[in-house]
Amino acid sequence: MIKGNYKKVKLEERIQQWISSYLKTLSDARFAFVSITKVDLTDDLSRATVYWDVFDAEKRVELSDALNNVSGKVRSQLSGSLKIRHVPALTFCYDSQYDDEKNIMDILKQEQEARKS
Repeated sequence: MIKGNYKKVKLEERIQQWISSYLKTLSDARFAFVSITKVDLTDDLSRATVYWDVFDAEKRVELSDALNNVSGKVRSQLSGSLKIRHVPALTFCYDSQYDDEKNIMDILKQEQEARKS
């Protein structure tokens, strides 16, 4: 690991843990099932992309809108908790990694069954 990246990686982890905990404290019950999977900071630490996933696939669009609506509030609360001079701007993005993995596994399974025939 490059020495300069250590600060960035630790900050990403702190932001991920904090947002994950904070969403569960909000009065909106929809956030109880949101999982923050990853946070990516830009090299200058000015912007953070927060990746999330939810168990109920039907609620993705609704949760995407809700997360974008509370991003300002989350950023504001984050500034007091992290005690850093400049809090990154937050962008919430759905993490499709698990869906992509499932699709790949389905394709491989179909290919394997086709070879057996």
